[in-house]
Amino acid sequence: MSATRRRPSTTAIVLGGLALVVVIAGVIALASSGGDDRASSGSKSPSHETGPVTVDGAPLPRFPGPDQVDPAVGDTAPTLVGTSFDSSPITITATGKPQVVVFVAHWCPHCQAEVPRIVALAKEGGLDGLTVSAVATGTSADQPNYPPSAWLAREKWQFP
Repeated sequence: MSATRRRPSTTAIVLGGLALVVVIAGVIALASSGGDDRASSGSKSPSHETGPVTVDGAPLPRFPGPDQVDPAVGDTAPTLVGTSFDSSPITITATGKPQVVVFVAHWCPHCQAEVPRIVALAKEGGLDGLTVSAVATGTSADQPNYPPSAWLAREKWQFP
């Protein structure tokens, strides 16, 4: 008797690839910045809006480009440990279930365009069955949409 394998849907592949690219970019950004944005935003930054993020595990290999096979497919992303905007601890780790980790900066025009699209996709049920989390990076009181918690609330972000 042979087992039949289900092929992943195009949407699942696209979301998985997007999640992987976002995780890779975020891990690289966190690794190069040390993950603590307090120094760049000075004393204007409320302590509950920023904090260190610890990356535990091996970084994923770099994404070679859109025309090449992503060497990170199938790898486990590193664990991220930090705090939420209300100062409660948060851990993003492999659970064996599909996850999307979005790295956003409140002043980034690409992030400002992406967040409403993710919210709309969730509202349509396009993210059902996925665990979605955001990591706010590059926080600066001198930039638009500060503080990031208020920006994400205005966008009706429903995820941690």
